[in-house]
Amino acid sequence: MSSPAGQPVRVLILEPDTVARALLRSTLELWGYVAEEAGSGDDAVRIARATRPRIVLVELVLPDDEDAFRIVRDIKASAEGRPITIYAVTSLLIAEERERAYLSGCDLVLMKPVRLPDLQAYLAAAARPAAHPGAKRKLTSGS
Repeated sequence: MSSPAGQPVRVLILEPDTVARALLRSTLELWGYVAEEAGSGDDAVRIARATRPRIVLVELVLPDDEDAFRIVRDIKASAEGRPITIYAVTSLLIAEERERAYLSGCDLVLMKPVRLPDLQAYLAAAARPAAHPGAKRKLTSGS
């Protein structure tokens, strides 16, 4: 997937499960995205600062008491005004926690398992130039 300027669209994946992370990366690369992986929140913030992704996919349930909501805020701040879209892709079912995800800066919360056609549509929407940080899109999943 390329941006309108012809640059590849970078996607950062924050997923602690190595198998899920590798599968997601492979899928994104098949779709034409440049994918970076992070297994921890601190790694995700460091990678976001270094690679400047357009899209970030974040699992909200992180090991070692990492605060996913702080990580989301830190990644948003690292964008320094550049467009960045953060989608939580999570198994977290508690409504209050999903609301916290939005308040911390997530643009959309997707419940696992996410249907691949839905994920592809959400990524394409985020890669479009009209997508703007903080602009909550009303996308709905068919699942």
